[in-house]
Formats: sequence, C-alpha cells, structure tokens
Amino acid sequence: MEIQSHYLISEVTNALIPAKKIDYDTIVIEADGSTKHVRRTPLQIVKDSCLSNWSTYEGRKRAVVNYTNYRERVPIPINPLKEIIAFPTHGVKHYDCCWIMFNQVDFYDRVYINSTDQTKIIFKNNHELIFNMPVESFEKLMARTYVILDAIKRTYRSSRFLVR
Repeated sequence: MEIQSHYLISEVTNALIPAKKIDYDTIVIEADGSTKHVRRTPLQIVKDSCLSNWSTYEGRKRAVVNYTNYRERVPIPINPLKEIIAFPTHGVKHYDCCWIMFNQVDFYDRVYINSTDQTKIIFKNNHELIFNMPVESFEKLMARTYVILDAIKRTYRSSRFLVR
C-alpha cells in the first residue's frame, strides 16, 4: 500500500474518510473505485485544495456564512468554477468527520443497522458508504449545498468577466 504525503480534491474525488491509523490520516475514495491513503487529515486536504484553487478554507467558509448564514457543518466550495463543493458529515473537528463531494452523490437512503438510523450514500460510480447519521441530517446538508451551488451558478452567469 502506497501512502501519499499530499492530495488535492478534484472532479474524481468522492469522499475523504478519517483513517485513524498511525501511518496515514485519510482514506480518499475516488470515482474509479480506487482508494488513496494520505498523511494529511481530511480537513487539511480540504484546506490544501481550497488554497490550490486561489482561496483559503477560511475565506470560502466566511463567504458561505455571509451569503447563507449557515454556521454549522458549512459546505465549502473547493473549486466553484468546476462546481466541486464538499460538505462535512460532522463538525470539522469531530473525530469521525468525513467530507463528501456533493457532485459525486447519486442517491442516498435510510438504513437501519442494529436499530440505529443511518444513511447509505451511493456515488455516481455505484460505490456505497454508510454513515452513522440520520438521513434527515444528510438531506439538510445536501439541500444546503444545493443552495450554495445555485448561488455560485447565478454569480458566475451574471459575471461579464468569466467566459464559459
């Protein structure tokens, strides 16, 4: 198993999962079904990816809060031009916080495991993940992210400086 020291979120990233391992901090799941093991935490990868797209995590978060007033589990536009937006499943400092790429989610549904309400996500590549969170919480995160994506599209469409 190869362990990477660095990773940047792209169009092929599905999710960032905290690894809780000594040798690496994150398992990256990609659209082709492959996994990458990275020595950076999911939040560090999100921050690095924002910076590689000409902004900071803090700046992106501040902009989202300004436009939407969302203050908890804030979706972050990693690359607004490519419509890559990530959202955290928990508070970003929570030990189990995963980051899901909105543009890769195809379907989600409620599942019960040991009588616990959980959410199963099916990505566009048919890869499935189950998260220990109620489906209503996941729906709220998806809806918030859609609001942000819609605002980004309207902003870029109205900009006379950007050509698509």
